[in-house]
Amino acid sequence: MHTKALDHSRKCRGQLDIAVTVRDFDDQVQGTRWRTATDRSGHAFLNDSRNPGVWVNLNVLPGAPRCVVDTAVANTESSRTPASEKLYVTLLTDDGKAYEAVCSTSTTPFDASNLAAACGAGFTRIPGTPVGR
Repeated sequence: MHTKALDHSRKCRGQLDIAVTVRDFDDQVQGTRWRTATDRSGHAFLNDSRNPGVWVNLNVLPGAPRCVVDTAVANTESSRTPASEKLYVTLLTDDGKAYEAVCSTSTTPFDASNLAAACGAGFTRIPGTPVGR
């Protein structure tokens, strides 16, 4: 029986990427922008405009994938309360698999200390992504 050795030297084929979504209802968090970005090492980050200059490595979330090459971010809005709104963070890896985290928003800006609690289960794989190899 022949077993193939794992290639631990594999490098991520990361690329620079950025995405943004804006909350536009007229209340206490109007104009909040959530940005996602990747670096060339395949790491993904989230920025909350209410926390200028702070980019949270999304590896703080359970199930965060490695070798991220693309990001998308979207949000729902409610005229009732920001607490009922959701932020959707989608990551695409270099092998064509997509992952999504659904986070509850609030009047508190996201940072490394509260993101995991806001995003509950963290990232789950989206089945059947058509760009996989």
